[in-house]
Amino acid sequence: SKYLVAQPAKQRTMGSSAPGISASWHSDHDIVRSSFDEPAERKLVIEIGCGIGLPGIVAGMLGHEVLLTDKAEVLELARQNVEVNQCMDHVSVAELEWGKVDDSISSRSFDLILAADVMYRPECQSPLLQTLLVLCRPGCKIMLAYKQRNVSDVSFFDRAAQHFHIRVLASDPPNPHGTTGCSGKFPWLSDKFEADGEEWVGKKDSGGWILELELLQKSD
Repeated sequence: SKYLVAQPAKQRTMGSSAPGISASWHSDHDIVRSSFDEPAERKLVIEIGCGIGLPGIVAGMLGHEVLLTDKAEVLELARQNVEVNQCMDHVSVAELEWGKVDDSISSRSFDLILAADVMYRPECQSPLLQTLLVLCRPGCKIMLAYKQRNVSDVSFFDRAAQHFHIRVLASDPPNPHGTTGCSGKFPWLSDKFEADGEEWVGKKDSGGWILELELLQKSD
């Protein structure tokens, strides 16, 4: 939205990890384009690790019912952006700390879960997966805007693939690592990266991906 408020952040932190995110990132714009390109029936949408709330606010302005969530100390800017964009009728804001989902949220049947660049900190990945499993029900889709940054990403997708069917919707640049990744299993993970502690050497060269996750059927 052209009215979106984005104030400079003193400290960049993501999702449930800590306060501070107050600017939009490429992943926010990518997930908006991939999720809301075409008119669709009204959906119940939740954005996790929302930061300023760009994807969720766009969804609300398109008529979807949206819940923006993040840690309490991050949510004030999201609230301001909802008010500035005058989408209070469709967009609400609530605290959600990954791994500790309140019943008032987990009891709702969401059609779409938005998650833009939420894997930035390795220590948050297990609570993130736990939260996705709590929120996602059959028929629900997860739209994950992802950029490879951490060694632990491989383990995250190994675990996620036990519960979800994962497919690539878009990449920027197109197919940044070709069609082969780590063991060829996850093409969005590059086997050209070398591990240096918890981060990848050469991470600035990695591309961005929009991934769609759906729960595996019991027969899968």
